Amino acid sequence: MRKNLLLVAVFCFAQVVFAQSVVDYVNPFIGTTNFGTCNPGAVCPNGMMSVVPFNVMGSDMNVYDKDARWFSTPYEYKNSFFTGFSHVNLSGVGCPDLGSLLLMPTTGSLEVDYKNYGSTYKEEKASPGYYSNFLEKYGIKTEVSATERSSIARFTFPKGEANILLNLGEGLTNESGAMVRKVSATEVEGVKLLGTFCYNPQAVFPIYL
Repeated sequence: MRKNLLLVAVFCFAQVVFAQSVVDYVNPFIGTTNFGTCNPGAVCPNGMMSVVPFNVMGSDMNVYDKDARWFSTPYEYKNSFFTGFSHVNLSGVGCPDLGSLLLMPTTGSLEVDYKNYGSTYKEEKASPGYYSNFLEKYGIKTEVSATERSSIARFTFPKGEANILLNLGEGLTNESGAMVRKVSATEVEGVKLLGTFCYNPQAVFPIYL
């Protein structure tokens, strides 16, 4: 009987020791301020998709604005004005690039000026492959994640009229133009022309959605 009790005790101890994974200790907010140029967005290892909260334009409440200086990240931890989730991002670089295809949920009447439809946020959470916040202006909980080649978003709306905006006119780099077409009630497709690293005006390339 004593041997059996000892084995049970050892097994329980092993379960407690290994209950946490290494990934549980990752803090995605490291390097997201003081020009660290990192971001807490969702991305898979070696993935082609990165979904990042875009909070560097549209309000004097922000500490840093992308158009006020040569800002190379779509996210700054000290900022508080959110204008959507950007896709195809880089993290930890020294020149503006990508930070485009902004997806933004809103409620009420449709507003297409980001200075007006942007919102402050709270309850910000991030873990490897996941990001969430709560938009105070609209009462919307946002959640995003990423696979190797695509993104997924879940917006929890309050009752009433709601919108999901796709802003193709803004980003970190010099924007050259865009086109979008409604394929069906559940699908759109399009293309956007982007400038490249460090605002090189002679290098423009398309990204597709």
